[in-house]
Amino acid sequence: MHHRFDAVIRLLAIDTLAAAFGLEDENDNAAAADLMRRLSCFAKERYILCMPITHLGKNVEAGSRGASAFGAGADAEIYVLAHGDPLTGTVKSRSLVLRKLRRGSTGPLGKFALEPVSLGTDEDGDLVTSCAVNMLGDDLEGPPAPTSKGGRGDQEFRKALDEALPNAGRPHRVFGDGPEVRAVDLQVVRNCFERRYVTGESAAKKGSAFRNAWKRALDAACRDDLIGHQSSGQIELIWRVK
Repeated sequence: MHHRFDAVIRLLAIDTLAAAFGLEDENDNAAAADLMRRLSCFAKERYILCMPITHLGKNVEAGSRGASAFGAGADAEIYVLAHGDPLTGTVKSRSLVLRKLRRGSTGPLGKFALEPVSLGTDEDGDLVTSCAVNMLGDDLEGPPAPTSKGGRGDQEFRKALDEALPNAGRPHRVFGDGPEVRAVDLQVVRNCFERRYVTGESAAKKGSAFRNAWKRALDAACRDDLIGHQSSGQIELIWRVK
């Protein structure tokens, strides 16, 4: 690309992430975490910004569709939101929101409009058009406010993590060249969580309730950037981010 167009590439947009890499299961956290790690290494080696594009799920508050590791592995997340009627396709307003930034503050970036532009004609003489983004100043608008601060499972997960880290944690260098953190085996946190999660049910029913509560709490912790995570051999390590 550099030799052909005499231009240095600094941005690589991947639209969409799941389609570009042919993911068999976009809900697989292990595969998603590995893919995000590889993209990070690729970007560092070539001094470029990788911008994977994904779709939001039905619940906007839950973040990108698929595995929570997509969002957890990103340095920043920008939401492109459209406010209108999904049945008719009528859009009243569009806005950009900085939902995540590892080293800075987050919040609304502003509203924008799409202005039609002509790109010329195709081989049949038909007009080819697209849209340009026109930012609308300081009229900011964010995503819907969360309706919940987390349930019992989320609270027990935090307590289990805070119990496991000082007792079973160890120094860990993130991805070999990142910051040093105190990390702990995920299984240790799971054991602490299970000990804390009392249901009053029979053993059979408790097992099912525990597994569901653990999965929801772990997914929420990754999605909300409470924890960082990395596979190290046969062990999955996690650490507190905030």
